[in-house]
Amino acid sequence: MRRLVIAAAAALVAAPAAGWYQKEGIDLNLEPGKGSALATQKVGAGANPVGLADMGGVLVAKSKGADSVAVFNVYANSPQGMYWLKSSGIKGIKDFPGKKIGNPAADGARTMWPALAKANGIDPKSVTWVNIDANAKLAALKSKTVDITTSFYNLHHVFKRELGDDMGFLAWRDVGLNPYGNSVIVNPEYLKKNKPLSA
Repeated sequence: MRRLVIAAAAALVAAPAAGWYQKEGIDLNLEPGKGSALATQKVGAGANPVGLADMGGVLVAKSKGADSVAVFNVYANSPQGMYWLKSSGIKGIKDFPGKKIGNPAADGARTMWPALAKANGIDPKSVTWVNIDANAKLAALKSKTVDITTSFYNLHHVFKRELGDDMGFLAWRDVGLNPYGNSVIVNPEYLKKNKPLSA
């Protein structure tokens, strides 16, 4: 049986639970997703042969020497969004300077923030990033520990349910930045030796 380790997010969990990888002779180990930036670093360094990461962040990492190859794109449009409380006075991205944005340290949104900020005429250093766990984003926003948080649109309904009419939201694709979203990336050395497995 071929052993494969993937730095992944929840989207890939159903297949091994259903036995699909085992049926194909792949001994799969899924690691908890801790952000696109970390997955990109691990794959680029060869610590994990395969990972799941935001393509925009992958390209930024490649420009800094991390080596990876995208073999499959999950989202054709960026699923990245930003959430805040309307009652905070924030109306949109132009109000972000001086505010605290909470998300995990290795989150792909941090990697791409400079590009989003520049696309909107904002100094990328004008916000303060606060390290919080991915599962604490909504609680941190509700408790006003942070002013803004990031999330993929697939959790939009949860934010809407919890925040109601006080929910402020913007989709990155609507404010000037729409890179491919999550993509399956592979370490190029691993890909050369295991192309049928990676495809």
